[in-house]
Amino acid sequence: MTGVVSNTSPLTNLAAIGATLVLMDERDGRHRAQRMGLRTMGVVGVLLLAKERGLLSAVRPSLDALRSQAGFWLSDAVYRQALGIAKETA
Repeated sequence: MTGVVSNTSPLTNLAAIGATLVLMDERDGRHRAQRMGLRTMGVVGVLLLAKERGLLSAVRPSLDALRSQAGFWLSDAVYRQALGIAKETA
């Protein structure tokens, strides 16, 4: 079971119902979820998984749109790392 939360307060409930994955980008919330034994994945991980499964041909356009259109903060290091994992030139 996968849980989608926008803050950390529902994490206890997710753990109680047996969730195994929490989709969250907020750093403190991810750390709290991990301390509770929940696996976490953020939007970059979802994009990489989608490419791996053949649902996206490239992650770069989505990463660029997140940064330029959605105002999503993504460090240059994470951006380059994601492109490397996706085997796209940085």
